[in-house]
Amino acid sequence: MMKAKKIKVSDKDDQDKRRPSLLKQVLVGLGAVIATGFFGIAVSIFALWLSVRLIEKPGGEYLSNDGAKLAFLFAVISGIVVYLTLHLVRKGRQKLFFGAVSIVMLCGLCLIGLIGIGSLIGLNNVSQIESSEKCTTLSKQYTKAISATMPIATNLGSGTAFAIDSSGHYLTAYHVVEGASEVFLNLTTGKQMLSVERSSPDYDIALLKGPVQSNYLNLTTTFAQTDEVYAIGYPGNAFTAGGASISRGIISRVLSNEDLRLTNDSMPVGMELVQTDAAVNPGNSGGPLVGRCGVVGIVSAMSDKNRLGDYGFVSEQGISYAVSTTTIQRQLNLSVVTH
Repeated sequence: MMKAKKIKVSDKDDQDKRRPSLLKQVLVGLGAVIATGFFGIAVSIFALWLSVRLIEKPGGEYLSNDGAKLAFLFAVISGIVVYLTLHLVRKGRQKLFFGAVSIVMLCGLCLIGLIGIGSLIGLNNVSQIESSEKCTTLSKQYTKAISATMPIATNLGSGTAFAIDSSGHYLTAYHVVEGASEVFLNLTTGKQMLSVERSSPDYDIALLKGPVQSNYLNLTTTFAQTDEVYAIGYPGNAFTAGGASISRGIISRVLSNEDLRLTNDSMPVGMELVQTDAAVNPGNSGGPLVGRCGVVGIVSAMSDKNRLGDYGFVSEQGISYAVSTTTIQRQLNLSVVTH
């Protein structure tokens, strides 16, 4: 009787038996791509939400260059943490799936890195272009300013306001809305209601919320004595049809808080005024004083010997004052453009 020969199975044959089939590898790989994709989408959405919440400012842009950088950084760090975690836990039956997910995630991180670096370089370039375009000429600033400046009225009087962002925020002088039970855009097409979101009575400034405008003005702290400016508004509010009225002048001087408190120690700390010889009349209050880089202040008062009780400044005629954007930014925490 012949003995059966023992067939020795090589290590290579044993490995082939343990190796998953091609179909299984394809299915697991596809599942890894889908799972990693859903994870990436979830992380990206959360990163964008987080960046918006951290970067958002009243009267400012909701997703700035800084917000985009924060979202990108958060997404990359999250991906790296998950990738390292998978390397520690991929064992047993899940080894094939986790291994596939790790490979897909590593490829994704490399791709995101390349895209992110390129995008951030592009954002910086765009930011530099936009920044350089902020400071233009008075005539170019006029194009936006004329449509962003609105006549407003209350149950007590009238004045001017101007849009400062794409979310329906407006700035005006506090004395225009002081004590009013209703505030609205006083347009020929009808009333459009406004609400006072925040105010600082001591500094004569107020932030309003109302209808969104397609054009709006940026605030700037780039201004100096002798700069040419436009005072824009609705003096007397007699004619509200068409665009706002414009008068031209220069910045006669910038009065710091130290200057103001030398003659009036009751002046609030941090108050800075921009003096101009641009023609200003009742109704201009709350309107923007615009320079070549944007709004430099909110028109607040004019000097008039015949009406000192109304305006409170003992000075000659032809001199007007605006609360500077430096003060506005500090008191209302609004975004400003610096160059």
